[in-house]
Amino acid sequence: MIQIDKIEIKHFRSINRVRVDTSKDVIILSGRNDVGKSNVLKAMNLFFNDETDWRTPLHFTNDFSQTRLQEVRKKTIKGRQFIQVSIRFIRGDHYQKSLPDKFTVTRTWYRDTARQETNSLKTSQDAGKLPTKSLSRANAALQRYLHQIKFEYVPAIKDKLFFSYLLGAIQDVIVERKPGESALADNITSLNDLIKAETELLQQEFTRVSGISASINMPEGLDALFRAANVRTNRGELLVPLDLRGDGIRSRFLPSLLNYIAQSSKLSYIWGFEEPENSLEYLRTSELADKIVTEYAGNAQIFITSHSPSFFSRQDKNVAVYRVFSNNTDTDLFPVFPPQKNTNVTLTALENELGLMEFQKKYHEQFEKRINALAKQEEIHKELELKLQDLKMPVLVTEGKWDVCILEEAWRKVYSGKQCPFKILPCDPDGGDDGGAGGSTQLRKFLSSVGLDGKFIGLFDRDKQGCTDFALDKNFKGTGDVKIRKNGKTAAIILPAISSRKNYATVKNLVLEFYFEDSALDKTVEGKRLQLVFPKVKKTIDNLEFYTEEPSKELHTRKIKSETKKWFAEKVVPSLAAGSFKNFKPLFELIIKTFSELKSKGAH
Repeated sequence: MIQIDKIEIKHFRSINRVRVDTSKDVIILSGRNDVGKSNVLKAMNLFFNDETDWRTPLHFTNDFSQTRLQEVRKKTIKGRQFIQVSIRFIRGDHYQKSLPDKFTVTRTWYRDTARQETNSLKTSQDAGKLPTKSLSRANAALQRYLHQIKFEYVPAIKDKLFFSYLLGAIQDVIVERKPGESALADNITSLNDLIKAETELLQQEFTRVSGISASINMPEGLDALFRAANVRTNRGELLVPLDLRGDGIRSRFLPSLLNYIAQSSKLSYIWGFEEPENSLEYLRTSELADKIVTEYAGNAQIFITSHSPSFFSRQDKNVAVYRVFSNNTDTDLFPVFPPQKNTNVTLTALENELGLMEFQKKYHEQFEKRINALAKQEEIHKELELKLQDLKMPVLVTEGKWDVCILEEAWRKVYSGKQCPFKILPCDPDGGDDGGAGGSTQLRKFLSSVGLDGKFIGLFDRDKQGCTDFALDKNFKGTGDVKIRKNGKTAAIILPAISSRKNYATVKNLVLEFYFEDSALDKTVEGKRLQLVFPKVKKTIDNLEFYTEEPSKELHTRKIKSETKKWFAEKVVPSLAAGSFKNFKPLFELIIKTFSELKSKGAH
């Protein structure tokens, strides 16, 4: 395998002068943001492809080192402005009779002239290390050697255009095979003849029935055919286009695609891969790092920039790790692994610089928060049971405390002067609707575990989470909007779908606030009101749901900003006329009927 042994870069972007010894299969460059890691890969892309970023040609004024620019403007330093990249290659098994074991190619870009190229072959000849006596023969072999190398630069942001480009690269690999090596290459002529015959028949039929001449243009070659290809992936029993999968799935597909191309091609591949961990969760990043080091590196030499410890903590024999940092205004780097003599740079230093300890601290804090949240839920559960023990009347338990405010006011307006026959309590007395530990999940847990004497009904919103939790467990039986526990002491009700809000119920977006008509939802008190927002439009293609950037225009999809629920319940709802509560009467009747059923069942 062709391999790079050393890279030297001069006056490119943040790099004034830097050297990278690269006699490993995988070279990992790590460090803080904006220190110039990616400029090493972009300098290599410039050397091999005459581009800096992907599909971006050199812009000398922008790409020339600002440090060097200041130097050449001084009278004490003379010389032309230039960008230079030198690469020393290990020849490998190629051109053993023409090229030395190692040789250097230097490419230089001046401000106002074309790129210039020099090499070390004459020096090798003078030292007696050139296998051939003919320097011109060696130079010709060198050009053929360089043409066998393909450098693939993979940018940090991998968009659809880049995927399309790689699909075209697969075509290049297939087409370069000789007949007999590729079934597609063998049959492409007959395929084109068949397509031509079939489309001609279709064109004739269209002309006959419409009187209009038409032509159907199929892809003229494999290049267009492959670039129009659509990669479909399995999701259970479904086939889902790759460009509709998540960024993480598409990002993970890239290295596999690159490896197939490198493995199948006659060219020698070198990758310059920016941040392969982007959009991948930690487990997938670790799996990818292992795959690159142990498998993909057998088909290509791979240069990587990364912030992930899955990469920069690798200590394999075929891996080199560099710490990249900013030395004043310029990019510099030091080897971290394998450790070098006369340097104090360690993996720990890199971890500290990247804030890995903060990274670990952050996730430890999240773990502690989760543990505390579970303890809080247990505390809330016990507190609710203590309150219920002292009550002699049935209890309606809601998802959150603002539901309690609304229901209590609704009872007063619907049944003016009549005592409510049941107590209303939230499953979380401290929060719930505004982000506390309550909600439908806490309500489900309470109903499934409460062992107190008494009658309890849990009231669930008819939203997505509420519908999920209303499923309860096998101890609850019932159809429709009511389920009763086998012991006859506990029941659950999901908000009935009132006639004016059928669409809300259909899309699982019916919460208690939507029992009011829009005129009430729009009411302002002291300059504040309930705030409603439209979510992004959800579409379905090939049974796969995804969200677009376009907001919905359907009223029944509106969502309530949780921070405005308190104001609505405490300020707006009490100001509403009795007529605004008409939809609550059927709900109260259902609650009272269900309590009656619980009492009857408990008597047996």
